[in-house]
Order: sequence, then structure tokens, then C-alpha cells
Amino acid sequence: NGAMTGSLTKARPRRGCIRTSCARGNGPDHGLDDGLSSEPNLASVLNHRPLHIGLFGGTFDPPHKAHVALAHLALTHLGLDQVRWMPAGRPWQKLSSGGPAPTDALHRVAMVALAIQGESRFVLDEREVHRQGPSYTVDSVRELKAEYPLAQWTLIIGQDQLSRLDTWKDWPQLLQWVTLAVAGRTRTPPLPPEAFKGH
Repeated sequence: NGAMTGSLTKARPRRGCIRTSCARGNGPDHGLDDGLSSEPNLASVLNHRPLHIGLFGGTFDPPHKAHVALAHLALTHLGLDQVRWMPAGRPWQKLSSGGPAPTDALHRVAMVALAIQGESRFVLDEREVHRQGPSYTVDSVRELKAEYPLAQWTLIIGQDQLSRLDTWKDWPQLLQWVTLAVAGRTRTPPLPPEAFKGH
């Protein structure tokens, strides 16, 4: 994972994301209660505005200062109530690339926990580590939407991930559920894949 520049570009699909009012769900415990009871999110509920949550997934092998800086940038630049860090249990693209196997998932979870301590708006979400099979973002978003149907979701990705997003599982469905926030690595604006046309 290389360092990213300090810029975020919001890329909204034509159909947009779900925008509704905020409420707290009652789904299974994936570290959700601690995050959603934090002060910024209670303020969101009291103000009757949508809870805006950033989703930040990856192998995090290891999580480093650029990851933390990007998550802080997303909080401030995008006006997020929280950023949910979601370490991949079985990152299918890395496992299929023929490269070295990632560090044990529980060790990566522990490293993320250390990296994000001290920021109440950072939440560690372990669902992909405990889910059987490959880790697909669309599956995590589907679960989160069922648990918290009134939240608004922004998916934080890098420019390199954007270029390959059309290889992700059920990517057209994913684009209906989230707004993309793309972190650029260079001065070149992020360009979506050709397959995105019409979505």
C-alpha cells in the first residue's frame, strides 16, 4: 500500500446513494454499538439529519500513517460522523494474484485497533474477518444497510481501486448503495472504468 495524496474526490453514480433520516439499528454486534453511541452520532440523531458513515476497507497489512491521515481527511472533508475500518478477512484479489499470503486476519485487526485508538469517530468493524469465504465489499454494505437502513454511506477507496472497481463483485449494485470518495495518488484526476458509463 503506497502513500496517498491529501485529496479526496467524490464520485456520485447517476442513481446516487440512499438518503434518508437517521436512526439506530438493532443488528448483530460487529462493533456497531460502541461506534453509534459516540457523541458525534448522537448529535446527528438529535438534529434529525442522516447519519453519514464512511466505509474504509482493505487488507491493512499493515495499517500505516497514510491510512490514518486519509481517514482523518475523510472525516473533515466529507463531513462524516464516523469512519468504519473494515479489515478484509480473505481479500480475494490479493489471494488470486499469486503474491504472498496476507498476515493472519486477527493480527491485522489488532494492528488496526492500535492505529485508530484515540479517535472516537473511528470504528473497527470486524465483520469481514468473521465471515466465511472471500471478503466482498457489497456483502458488507448489504449487511450494514439491513442493520442501519436510515444511514448514508460513503465508500472510501484509492485511485487504483477505482480503476479496477468493475472487477468487484456486484459493482453496479454497490454503486446504487454508496457514494464513492476517491483518494488520488498523483495530480491526475481519478478516472472510472469504461464499464461505469451508464451507471
